[in-house]
Order: sequence, then structure tokens, then C-alpha cells
Amino acid sequence: GSITSSPASTPELEQRLPRSQNIGDRALQRVTRNVMATIESAVTQWQAETSGQCPALLRELVDKRILTKEPRDGWGQPIWYRCPSEHGNTIDLMSLGRDGVPGTDDDIKSWKD
Repeated sequence: GSITSSPASTPELEQRLPRSQNIGDRALQRVTRNVMATIESAVTQWQAETSGQCPALLRELVDKRILTKEPRDGWGQPIWYRCPSEHGNTIDLMSLGRDGVPGTDDDIKSWKD
């Protein structure tokens, strides 16, 4: 006989996948927020050592041994960085989120909750 898929298992699988993906995304969003908090602390330390100057690149925080490695978001992508901030903070940080595309709903911005 031939092997066929059971139609009853397909909707169950479709219901399971998005939920687990959302749980994974939330975890990676938390990782990204934690990385951003670490960057903010590192820039504060940098500024204390440099009379308030901004590092030109996040890589400089690694070169000065303030960070151990160049920061990445939860998806392994570089964090966008701007100093001084354009939003009333010390710095602006942004992750492009899961889709890796700027200006979409999954972007994570340090100046927004």
C-alpha cells in the first residue's frame, strides 16, 4: 500500500509551528534587549574614560576591552548604533529583528519599548 498523510495532523502541525516560532522570537527579542543594555553600559564606561566622547564604532568597545566581542542581536546580526542619540537618550540602538529588513514591525529600537 501507499503511505498518505493524515489530514487531521496537518492543521495541528500548522497551529503548533507559529506558536513555537513566536516563543522563539520573544526569547530572541529578550536576548537583543539584554545586548542593547550591555552596549549602553559599555558606552557609558567609554564616555567616562574619554570626556564624554562617543565611540565611532561599536568595534572600538572591543578594541578597548570594554566588551569582549562585537555585539550582535538575537538573530546573530549586527546592532545599528548612533551616538549621540536622536531620541533623547545617550545612544540609539536598533536590531532589524527576525526579517533583517529595516523599517518593519519586528525592528527592535532602544528608544521604544
